[in-house]
Amino acid sequence: MQNNLAPIGISTYARPQHLQKTIEALKKNTLANQSELYVFSDAPKPGDEDKVAAVRSYLRTIDGFKAVHIIERDTNGRVENSRGGAQMLLDQFGKVIFQAEDVITAPGYLTFMNQALDKYEENDRVFSVVGYCPPIKIPSNYQHDVLFLRRFSGWGFGTWKNRFDLIRYVTPEEYEQFAADKNRVSDFVNAGGTDMMAMLKLDAYGEIDAGDVKAMYAQFLSNQYTVYPRESLVYNIGMDATGAHCDDTDYFDVPLNRKTLFDFPDHVIEDPRIVKMNCQFWNNRKLNSQGMIRRVVNKLKRAPARIWSSIAQ
Repeated sequence: MQNNLAPIGISTYARPQHLQKTIEALKKNTLANQSELYVFSDAPKPGDEDKVAAVRSYLRTIDGFKAVHIIERDTNGRVENSRGGAQMLLDQFGKVIFQAEDVITAPGYLTFMNQALDKYEENDRVFSVVGYCPPIKIPSNYQHDVLFLRRFSGWGFGTWKNRFDLIRYVTPEEYEQFAADKNRVSDFVNAGGTDMMAMLKLDAYGEIDAGDVKAMYAQFLSNQYTVYPRESLVYNIGMDATGAHCDDTDYFDVPLNRKTLFDFPDHVIEDPRIVKMNCQFWNNRKLNSQGMIRRVVNKLKRAPARIWSSIAQ
């Protein structure tokens, strides 16, 4: 595995303190010094020049990896910087480990991600591998180090080019056709939570542009699974209202898994008990009055009732 490690991509903007914590944690990973790191630095919006300059100054000090590649954007664009960065690495290497600037990783994170990417590359039932696991209680008689769920997570994910290429923009017409099929809607929300349907509507109507929502939908259509660690290997420090779509909340807080050796089953194993608990976790999510979903739902309600024929990237 050491000779075929996935490249690591990080998208960053204007949070130098978050980025530094993220990099320092990643450097402590067992495979860090054998891995190549690519950091995609978005260009500043007016008023953010000093913060972006601080980020880029710090980037030049990073060490501890096999190689560090810095890609500084000349124009601002969150989607091009993050999704475009992942696409660039996938086009070049065929697989990637990608995360934002606010994801703290445990020392075994890169080991878990690379092992899973190697293990399930030829398994067409697997869409991605992720480092986050919600704080749900896993049944004591569940014997595996990993969970298989039909919900994508963007807080540190790994995937392959032929899976990532399934992610696309969804039009309002497609959403409405999908929403009219009650059986498919029921299967969709039972796979990962009722919030997925609400977010899909917002994404289809252009009120948000969320890669993880598009991935959830693409994964559902292809009937594929995401591989999760039994205990979380990442901790999102961006839930402090500093990010584009993040609330100030501790709902997602988890202790970090300190394992560095993992056992992966040969086949996808879906445990209905874990699926149910995962759905309950997302269904019970409490967002404060400034939360992203409440803001955009209200915005959508106020928007004119129109349907576009397509949404350009």
